[in-house]
Formats: sequence, C-alpha cells, structure tokens
Amino acid sequence: CVGCVWCVGCVWLWWGIDPMFKGIPVKRILVYTLWLIRLPWERAEKVTSRLRLPRTLVDIIQDACQLWGILPEMKMAHASELAHHFDNTQTIAIYGFYIATDDSFFQESTLSYITKWKFIKPTITGRDLKARNLPPGPHFKEILYHLKSSWIDGDITSKAQEIELLNKLIGFYFGQ
Repeated sequence: CVGCVWCVGCVWLWWGIDPMFKGIPVKRILVYTLWLIRLPWERAEKVTSRLRLPRTLVDIIQDACQLWGILPEMKMAHASELAHHFDNTQTIAIYGFYIATDDSFFQESTLSYITKWKFIKPTITGRDLKARNLPPGPHFKEILYHLKSSWIDGDITSKAQEIELLNKLIGFYFGQ
C-alpha cells in the first residue's frame, strides 16, 4: 500500500493510531463506531450499555456520535471551529467520522486537521503573557485560543500580525 487511509498500516502512519488502541483492536473499534455513529448519543449509549462494551470503546463511540450530531452546524463553521471540535475528540473517533462521511467538505477538513491544523500553535505563549506583567487567569487561555484560531483561519500569517492581534486582545481583556 502507498499511503491510503484505510489499511491498518496506513492508519498507524497517517493518523497515529496503534492497531491495538488501548488493548482493543482498531478494526473492532471501527466496526462498533461505524455501526452506531449515525445514532444520537442517547440511543447509541443504550446500545453500548446493553452490549456491555468496555468504557474505552464507549468513550470513542460517544465522541464519534457527538461529532456526527453537529454535522449541520459544522458545515458553515470556520476552520478553527472545526479544529476546536476535533481537538476535543479522540483521534480514533475522528477517523471513524472520516470513514463514515461521504461529504467531501468534511473529508477534506478532517484530513486538514490531521495533517496541519492540530500542529498549529501561536508563537506567543503563556510565558510571553506573564512577561508583559499580565495577571494569570482564564483570559490567558482565551487569548491563546484566539491567536491559534487566527493562524488556522489564515487571519494572521506572520509574527508581526500575531503581536498586533495580541495587543488588541490584551486591550480587550485587560483594558490596556
């Protein structure tokens, strides 16, 4: 095989998913995930409970069902919003979502996340914010989130633009 996203070897290479994910074969995970992904989580949860599936597998199915459930609203989302949803989802569930959807927008977005978006980090860190004598707190997370989102969405493309946005965000959150 030469770089497909379907076979077990390529799943490991492309997606970083071990063929034995937390002691459960990936093929088994995918069978249950693909079977249940289109159900609302409340219904899928009843099935997983009845089948007495391991907690690890149930969590993956829950992540996949929740991703599937927000499909309509994700269609109009910015890349950073999609990335945020994916950031809070296990990779194996994202892979199940990728296989289950036949929508090219979501397939391309999923691959963009796996290959690019998840690796984007702002050049500014919490240490940089502390160095500006800003009081640590929840605003740090919000500022760093806005910076990362702006990089992903292409709103900023240079360190100078990032610093300019940072100064605006500091003004907004800290009144400086």
